[in-house]
Formats: sequence, C-alpha cells, structure tokens
Amino acid sequence: MEGITAIVLSAGFSSRMKKFKLGLPFKNHTIIEEVLFQLSKTSIKEIILVTGHYKESIEKLLATNSTIKIIHNKNYALGMTTSIQCGILEASTNAKGFLICLGDLPFILATEYNKILSKIESIDDKNPFIVRPFFKNKPANPVFFSRHFKNDLLDLKHMEGAKILIKRNGNYLHNLMLETESGIMDIDTPLDYANYIHS
Repeated sequence: MEGITAIVLSAGFSSRMKKFKLGLPFKNHTIIEEVLFQLSKTSIKEIILVTGHYKESIEKLLATNSTIKIIHNKNYALGMTTSIQCGILEASTNAKGFLICLGDLPFILATEYNKILSKIESIDDKNPFIVRPFFKNKPANPVFFSRHFKNDLLDLKHMEGAKILIKRNGNYLHNLMLETESGIMDIDTPLDYANYIHS
C-alpha cells in the first residue's frame, strides 16, 4: 500500500472573481502556489493538480514545479465531480486514499494538513472511512476518502462534488475539529481578496 494522494481542484471559472484568481499574489507567490507549498511540507508524496478553464495560465505559473503532476479535465465545465474523478484516475493504483483539496483555500497551513493526516493514519484502513474536518459547526476542507470509495467516487453522477457520498456513508465518517477557520476560508470574490490584503 502506497501513501495518500492529494488531489488539488483548480479547474473552475473564477466566475465571482471575474479573473484568474489562483494567480493572484498571496504571501510570497500566488494563491495556488501557496496551497501547493503547504502540501509539499507534509508527508504526501503524490500531489495531482487538476486544471480546467485556466489550464494555460496554471501550466505557465507552475512550469518549474516538478513536485506535482498537472492534468487537464476537459469536462471541467460539467462540474467539480469531473475534476475529482480525473484526479483519481491519474492517482497511483495502490493509493491509500484521496485527500480532496481546493485550490482556492490558501490559508490552510502544513500543520493543519498534518493534523488531518495524523487522524487518517490513526484509523484502521481495513475498513472504509472518510475523514472530514470541521471548524466549530461548519464542515471544512480538505476531505479524505479511503481507497474503498474509489469506485463510488468514479461512479458519482452528482456534479457538485462528493458531499452526497459523505451523506450516504455516515457510518464510516470520522469528524475532526480544527482550531482555525482556514479550512473554510476560500477566496472567491474581490471582497474576499481585499479582506486578505488588508488583514
């Protein structure tokens, strides 16, 4: 059994930002680079980034980054689920499971990813399980699906992500409380970004 595969979803239209938001300056680089930088500081060896609408922009931005695998989802316009499925199809066949990460959540630190990874490692993987972080009463990201859910994820017809799969498998769900709101702090709008700049 190999390690965990992180699938970073970066295929959206950035419709509320009205421009390529993942390329906006963030800390010492850009939003998407910060997400990948924090993931790279964990024990995860396989990071797959799924592009869509801004394929060329992301590929140009990450041209010198050899630590991740960039793939293109030609069906990105159909919804987030297609990007999850693309990532899973490209993952190692022996992956322990899939950590579904969002490319517009740059506030999550490596320490928080590591807390989620520690929770995953503490669970007996002979049986199916899902790890979902929370902040207070709000579901957060990233969510982990053990390898047992591979076919279920690939068979999903609901295009807005894997929430429906979580709902169907409550018996296998392990919740993890986070200490910060970083797992729910995405950057979707110009106001979100302005709040970051002036924070």
